[in-house]
Formats: sequence, C-alpha cells, structure tokens
Amino acid sequence: MKKTITRYGIISGCIIAGLMLISTLIIRAIGYEKVGFEYAAIIGYTYIFLAMAVIYVAIKYFKENINEGKVNFSQG
Repeated sequence: MKKTITRYGIISGCIIAGLMLISTLIIRAIGYEKVGFEYAAIIGYTYIFLAMAVIYVAIKYFKENINEGKVNFSQG
C-alpha cells in the first residue's frame, strides 16, 4: 500500500508543480494586469481538480490490482 501511495503521490505532486510552473510562465509573458483574479481562480481550481483525480485512479488501482476487488472505508 505504501508503494501505491508514494507512486501516485509523486504523480499528483508533479502534475501540480508542472502546471503551476507553466501557468506562471504564461502569466508572466502575458502580464499580471491582463489576467484577472477570476481567471486565476478558475485555473487554480482546475489544477486542484486534476491533482485530486489522481486519488481516484490510485484507489481504483489499489482495489483492482492489489486488494482483489475490495476496498473498505479505512483503506480508501
């Protein structure tokens, strides 16, 4: 279980770090004034959603491949 948590945690962290780096570079190129708070909030929440989607994939992987098709509340 620790191997699965570590693997998908690193994947989720890389997604967040990569998207944050890309968006920072794009916003610097465009200019901070042209990107409003509303757009920055939408972008931020989208990144959070993508990173949290990795949790679903990790639980599904654990359920199907490691725990023989069963996952209870404490394991998930």
